[in-house]
Amino acid sequence: MPQPKYTVEELAIPIYMLRSKLAHGADLRKASFDKSTPVDLVKKVELIPELEPRAHAYLLAEAACYLHCQVLQTVL
Repeated sequence: MPQPKYTVEELAIPIYMLRSKLAHGADLRKASFDKSTPVDLVKKVELIPELEPRAHAYLLAEAACYLHCQVLQTVL
């Protein structure tokens, strides 16, 4: 399968905002309406052309796992 077309630069801030919302117990159903740190978790995005579009939250979760693995490979 080809790698997704998204870059760390595009995903770093949304991943951080999602992490912050989770850490502070924010209502994720209202996350896209937050004036200071909006993140739309339900909009549909394409991970790879062969799959149906998925929720943005799924992309952020996959990207966070991938980035974590990259850091672990570098450190270890």
